Amino acid sequence: MSALEKLHPDIAVIQEIAEPKEQNNQCCWTYDTWAPKGVAVCTFNGWTVTPVAKNPAVPGIFLPVKIDGPVTFNLMAVWTMSKGKYIESLKPALEEYKDFLLPGNSVILGDFNSNKIWNKIHKTFNHTDTVEKLRDGFDHISAYHNFFNENQGAERTPTFFEQRNQQKPYHIDYCFVPKSWHIENVEVGTFDEWSGVSDHCPLIVDLLISDSDTKSEKNIIKPGKERFCADIVITGNAPVPESAKQLLKSVAERNASTRMM
Repeated sequence: MSALEKLHPDIAVIQEIAEPKEQNNQCCWTYDTWAPKGVAVCTFNGWTVTPVAKNPAVPGIFLPVKIDGPVTFNLMAVWTMSKGKYIESLKPALEEYKDFLLPGNSVILGDFNSNKIWNKIHKTFNHTDTVEKLRDGFDHISAYHNFFNENQGAERTPTFFEQRNQQKPYHIDYCFVPKSWHIENVEVGTFDEWSGVSDHCPLIVDLLISDSDTKSEKNIIKPGKERFCADIVITGNAPVPESAKQLLKSVAERNASTRMM
């Protein structure tokens, strides 16, 4: 909980989480029948979230929402899983939500469980296909790769350590944003800082959205393989509201119980 609160989130997207006790314009949640938990999008500090009708034909847990606040944009939280053959399940999601994601003010992000190094495993739609489709079809770029000028599959900084093993680093979390948005800064948390909390490290992306002078920080947080599969947090300087603290507390308690198992 304290690790999340230090980020002072305005918007938090949390994967693999139990259904919140309350859902309103500051918190929405979805799940899939074959997923162990669900995905929640929560907003704070004046931001609101409105769920968009999900297409039942889309496999996997993909949560499309509309975010309103100092700026308005669409967001699709991504969590690909083995049941949907990981990255291959993203193809129908992009096709079905094309109109929702096309306006040029959308964010596509989360735990893709994917990297170019595994291209050969996925025959119908692989990581390179994903990056090219997002670039050519949606005019989106990876914030991390654009900022550091690194190639896909050759990332110097991992976002995930399998089984919290420093010798098993991978880069599998991504934040794709419109080319027109200015990426001010990107950071990735370190193994030493985060291994006690999670097998993932936070990817922090500072953005200046082109149609606004308002700067937001968009952070992807990965606090645990069996707990959070991926999160985005758009942070500001406001304190975390009590309702948000209650949600984060329930997550922290579940994380603690998971660690003891």
